[in-house]
Amino acid sequence: MKRFLCGMMALLFTTTGCSFLSTPVISNVSKPSFETSVNSKINETSSVSSDQIIQSCEFLLTTEHTFEVNVMTTTDWQSFQDNGSSATKTFLLTFPENWIRDGEGAPTFHDQYTDIKIFESITAVKLAAGFDFAGSFQKENFEDSMSGTSVIGDVKIATLAFAEGDKTYTLIVQSVVPEGGGEVQIDRWYPYLYVIVDGGYAYCMQFYSLDNPVDDTTDTGLFNDIMSTFKVVS
Repeated sequence: MKRFLCGMMALLFTTTGCSFLSTPVISNVSKPSFETSVNSKINETSSVSSDQIIQSCEFLLTTEHTFEVNVMTTTDWQSFQDNGSSATKTFLLTFPENWIRDGEGAPTFHDQYTDIKIFESITAVKLAAGFDFAGSFQKENFEDSMSGTSVIGDVKIATLAFAEGDKTYTLIVQSVVPEGGGEVQIDRWYPYLYVIVDGGYAYCMQFYSLDNPVDDTTDTGLFNDIMSTFKVVS
């Protein structure tokens, strides 16, 4: 049985019209909730330091969830535009049981032990015939020296094995400096952007960790395990 450090951060992502990845903001919100916003928040339950809210807990992938996302377009994988239709795609992932959905059908989840957001489904991008998936990810698009945002390592292009065959995916891990105030003071946290290709669509989703993957690969292993449960429904 693996162990998972359950403290994670949040990037809140807009899901209609033109959507953008945004810089996280520390907040004093007492309980996590889903909202359409370009601001990202750390949801706090008490006035504690960041090392106090980190706790270890056992995890097993036990709970399957369905996600319905809008079909959109993109040129840089940071902003997503409506493709002019009302098309949606639906997929499944399996999470640890302590990952709690922030409302019926909501795209975001939080950890029940910390009340901190740990996952968000984003969109499905329809890929044109002959689209250069691997070549469309530019590391510099995900870095911003002014805000202290950098990409850890290189953009990873790899495959995951499924019963019906291998699926190509991209993983980008960022190191992000929080903005704003709040009683929980955290120097950095680490969003994991996964984009997985299936049947002419690229499904985008994001996980969040407090742990630098250079020093601790536990979360990376967990997130990859979860991605291995990916399945398109419709």
